[in-house]
Amino acid sequence: MVTDAERARHEAALRGLLYLACPEAPAAAITATAGAIAQRAEEAPREPVPEAAQLKQPPQSVPARLNLSRADLSGADLSGATLPRANLIGATLASATLIGATLTGAYLSRAYLSRANLSRANLSRADLTDATLSGADLTDARLNGANLNRADLSAADLHRADLTDATLNRADLTGATLSGATLTSAYLNRADLSGATLTRARLNGATLASATLAGATLIGAYLTGATLSGADLTRATLSSATLTRARLDGATLTDARLDGATLTDARLDGATLNDARLNGANLNGADLSGATLNGATLNGATLTSAYLTLATLIGANLTRATLSSANLNGATLSSANLNGANLNGANLNGANLIGADLTFARLTGADLSSAVGMELPPGAVWDRQTQWPHELASVVAAQSDEVSPGVFQVRSGSAPDRSSAIRV
Repeated sequence: MVTDAERARHEAALRGLLYLACPEAPAAAITATAGAIAQRAEEAPREPVPEAAQLKQPPQSVPARLNLSRADLSGADLSGATLPRANLIGATLASATLIGATLTGAYLSRAYLSRANLSRANLSRADLTDATLSGADLTDARLNGANLNRADLSAADLHRADLTDATLNRADLTGATLSGATLTSAYLNRADLSGATLTRARLNGATLASATLAGATLIGAYLTGATLSGADLTRATLSSATLTRARLDGATLTDARLDGATLTDARLDGATLNDARLNGANLNGADLSGATLNGATLNGATLTSAYLTLATLIGANLTRATLSSANLNGATLSSANLNGANLNGANLNGANLIGADLTFARLTGADLSSAVGMELPPGAVWDRQTQWPHELASVVAAQSDEVSPGVFQVRSGSAPDRSSAIRV
């Protein structure tokens, strides 16, 4: 005796076979014929079911939604197929070819599309919740507004795919390729993009809160206004990326590479950037309050008017960095290298400068009045607005030479370096 579950599986398989045999048949005819055959599953077939005659009818002017739920279309060639709003819930399309297919608004939740070829397919507003697309080819595919929550896109190829406004919360994109893809205003909260490639991808306004991007490549990516609060970017490469006004508060960027990146007005408060590379990065106006940058490299970086209150930069390399008007109140800079750094107008009240190297630093207008552990910096340039710690205030004038009107330089054991004074 055929059980209801077996009959349902048989009907689903028949819908898939009938669609492949009669792709132009009306959707209602395919559904009715498959249902009629399934109902007679226990009878020996003697003649075609009457519903089969409907398969020869011309397509409807307003086509009904095709029902291919749970159908097995593995390996099928559906290139150019037109399946808008089709019901493919739970369908199997492993290794199927859907190049240029139209699946706008289609229902593909829990569908299995592993290694399917969906290049140039239109999946706008499609529902792919919990779908499996591992290893699928989605090059140049349109997925704008699609729902891909919890979808498996591991090792998928999404070169130049359009995922504008798509939802990919908790999606698996490990090892996926999204170079040149557009993810503007997309949602990727808690998504896993470990090892993914997003070179020059557009993620402006995207939300990636608590996402995992460990080891991901985002060279030249655009993340203006993106939210990456609490995200894991350990060992990620963001060289030359644009993160203007991005939110990275509480994010982990340990050993990340951000050389030449633009982080103007970005929020990095409470972020972890230990051993990160930010050489030549633009952090003007960025909020790094309470951030940890131990061992970080910021050679030539610009941090004009940046907030570094209570930040920890033990052993950080800030050689020739620009920190003019930066707020470093209470920051820990012990053993940091600030050789040649521009700290004009910076606030270093309460900063820990034990073992810090401020040789040839520019300190005009800087407030160092309550800095801790500061030693007289050889070659440093200062002016009458510079506020020194009490223990240095009485000796700095005697150890300096006036190199231009009102501008002084601490002696470095040789003749005054007047070239440094020019750049105050």
